[in-house]
Amino acid sequence: MSTNADAPYGYTPTGRVRKKPVKNSKAALPAPAPTPLTTPQVPTPTAKLIKCPACDKHFQHQMNPQKAVWQHLFHYTKGYFAREDHKVAYAALKEERKKGKGAKKERERANSARYRANNVRNAKWSSEMGTSKLQFERILRRAGELFGTGIDRFS
Repeated sequence: MSTNADAPYGYTPTGRVRKKPVKNSKAALPAPAPTPLTTPQVPTPTAKLIKCPACDKHFQHQMNPQKAVWQHLFHYTKGYFAREDHKVAYAALKEERKKGKGAKKERERANSARYRANNVRNAKWSSEMGTSKLQFERILRRAGELFGTGIDRFS
């Protein structure tokens, strides 16, 4: 914390430097004691993240609080803004989330199934488009026009 010369009128209850003297008071308020760093509490993988485990900042007001917490943790683990408590919390959460996930292909399959379940119309349309594209390619290939005209499968 700053010395008394930096804060001639003391500190507010929240720890900010007072810029003007307090009315009807003779002595300046004492400086608040610094809080020690605590070990972050890592929530279970099924628990929803609403507040940062390192600094207890709430993200309930965000549209997607879990995403906001991850972005907050990531921001304070890298570069100029890096903080040790956030680094520890981010690493612990990442390890905890990774434990029960399985292989990458399994995760992709599960995510795809979840998307199809939640977005039936989009998934159906996407499937129809893919099927029709393959049919058109098959027809053109049989006619000998697919590779002769500059049309390829990856365009």
